[in-house]
Amino acid sequence: DNKRYAEEALNQVLIHLRLLQDTQTQVLFHGWNCDTGSHMSAARWTRANAWVTLGVPMILVEIAPHIEVPDEVIERYGRLIKGLAGYQQADGLWSTVMDEPDYYREISGSAGIGAGISKALETGMIEPDEQWNAVVERVLQAVIPYISEEGEVGGVSGGTPVLASIAAYNEVPIYPALYGQGLVLLLLVQAIRGKG
Repeated sequence: DNKRYAEEALNQVLIHLRLLQDTQTQVLFHGWNCDTGSHMSAARWTRANAWVTLGVPMILVEIAPHIEVPDEVIERYGRLIKGLAGYQQADGLWSTVMDEPDYYREISGSAGIGAGISKALETGMIEPDEQWNAVVERVLQAVIPYISEEGEVGGVSGGTPVLASIAAYNEVPIYPALYGQGLVLLLLVQAIRGKG
């Protein structure tokens, strides 16, 4: 119940959306260099988009009772969702760099985007629409086969700083990681909540 913390959380959300959102595609670049005023390699990295897609509705649920959320956040987030939906591949997943369809599919980022869209629908951040439900259902069905009998999630790219080139993202090794488990768990929880 600390208004100052709520205001700072909102400030951080706005900073991320304003600096990272690509005005052409509406999705997010992986990083921003304050010194050069550039997006560095200008990669539209899927997992970076997933963290924001999922994080923003979770943050707004917490801060909305304490401060007014400006329309800019909702508008930018809505444009982000539309942009992301346009990069979902026919198999229901996103490539590790979303505008590089020949790059490998990345499960943690795909799951995070699906969970985020589901959370945004649940919280009323985006209007109910069969298109968004279809995006979430397609990614859910695509992710499930990557869960082993032991519950381990495959297809997760390793830790990824902002890389020097877009091509370098396709070379990041794939191995099980806790953040991959977590993002898939969040997608599964959202699916259960939606059916509850």
